[in-house]
Amino acid sequence: YAVPLAKIESRSWPVVGWLLRWYHVIFITRGVVDRAALKATWRVLKDGDISVISPEGTRSVDLRLQEAKEGLAFIAREMPDAWLMPCAGTCRDNSGVRRF
Repeated sequence: YAVPLAKIESRSWPVVGWLLRWYHVIFITRGVVDRAALKATWRVLKDGDISVISPEGTRSVDLRLQEAKEGLAFIAREMPDAWLMPCAGTCRDNSGVRRF
């Protein structure tokens, strides 16, 4: 089971917010230490499930790697046996511009 983290603002988006809540996404308040989101993520990992985290906290407009936020370090410090598997994805929109 993979549990993604999503910005708290997405919780109130029409339709998408409902889907995210239905899927039991962990909502995180960006820019602060969100202890509830950290504890929920640790619980997911302790249960043997997967946490899907965007360490940069956003999508890249220019497709370049951005500096990671500190949240992933908090997760890794508490769960030293957890695997950290970096990955990236891109796609093209109708204009041929690669975005993800």
